[in-house]
Amino acid sequence: EEEEEEIISIDLERVRFDLAGEVRNLGSFLQEAKFRFGYGDYDHTEFEGEETGTVFRNKAWESRIELAHRQIGDLEGAFGLQLRKREFEAIGEEAFVPPTETDSIAVFVLEEATFGPLTLTSGLRYEFVDVTSTTTSTDRNFDMFSGSIAGSWQFANGFAIGFSTSQTERAPNAEELFSNGPHLATQQFEVGNPNLVKENAWHTE
Repeated sequence: EEEEEEIISIDLERVRFDLAGEVRNLGSFLQEAKFRFGYGDYDHTEFEGEETGTVFRNKAWESRIELAHRQIGDLEGAFGLQLRKREFEAIGEEAFVPPTETDSIAVFVLEEATFGPLTLTSGLRYEFVDVTSTTTSTDRNFDMFSGSIAGSWQFANGFAIGFSTSQTERAPNAEELFSNGPHLATQQFEVGNPNLVKENAWHTE
């Protein structure tokens, strides 16, 4: 059947706040402290002609603190903590993702040592992620470990050879786990899988 063309439009509003600071020369085992905090509030409404379609709301905040320690022999580096929280909600007949909450906590350490022309660096990170569908009470937890090691050898003035390898793990997000329905803005029918496992990737350079 012939139908009158429907105009789909989007009205959105995004507000973001960021705060960062650092303290230097602490004069103890901890030499420096860096802090960062960010908050975002995103609202997105899809209109089908004059009628309100689906409304998307996404609120999230993230905080990170990094502490640099004094040099121990040839070793210097830092360790820290990172926290994240995200609340996502889609409202309307064509909402393809249920309301979800995502919480994340991570700890990490970075170290570097120099032995003449040779420099070695390494990093290790552990992250726990909890993704919950608040309407279906479906809860997924993920434990993730990531690490890297790299080396650089300066064999002549202005010339160096480097090598690095890393292994990273990533948890699926709420959309990848729980989507089920049409998304008009992208002209796609999105289907998630609540049984997805974490991704694992290796990189060598």
